[in-house]
Amino acid sequence: MTTSTGGLNPHVGGISYNPPIDAAKPKNAVEADFIVTGSNWVGLGFSLSDQGGLWGDGQVWAHIRPTGSYTIYASGLDHLIATGTCPVFHSSSLNRLRIEHNRPDNLLSVLVNEAPVLQRFDLDSIGFAPSLAFATAHIQTATGSSAGQTRMDNFRVFSLPDLPFSDGFEYLGRQALHHGRFAHRLLHQRVDALADLRRRALRRP
Repeated sequence: MTTSTGGLNPHVGGISYNPPIDAAKPKNAVEADFIVTGSNWVGLGFSLSDQGGLWGDGQVWAHIRPTGSYTIYASGLDHLIATGTCPVFHSSSLNRLRIEHNRPDNLLSVLVNEAPVLQRFDLDSIGFAPSLAFATAHIQTATGSSAGQTRMDNFRVFSLPDLPFSDGFEYLGRQALHHGRFAHRLLHQRVDALADLRRRALRRP
């Protein structure tokens, strides 16, 4: 999805979904990558329609803003579930937003760039059981934005096992470990290169 117009406008699209419950894969998920530049916010979730705004038809959904904040709702705007700052956020490149709903247990989870921002929230606690009739994306472009400035890629829906999260810090720890190992390898490569240069220098007449 690429915004066809700029200015203050909603851009909504989605697909029919509503899969049968699978005991082996009880979580239903929708995810997409967004460039948020030029938007008021970009949203994603399960909805009652593929054309109505998530603020009205959204069943469980979330949006992220160019400031790096997120907000999670249920039943349109009826229930504000959570709000905060994304632990991982890219102001000028793609951000992956994923909504997960465990239908047998009626639990909601949300991830931004693979870091969980909501884990297994019990929707029974607010007396709400969402419909998963449609998986829908909603881009709310901002005043003064231009066509194509905000974009969505890699929209997909799928089911998966209900494996527990630990916390967002595990993801950040994995990222730090990855970069730490890369830096360690790079340092060894540089040390090896310097040692090779020294050996060559000693062999010169």
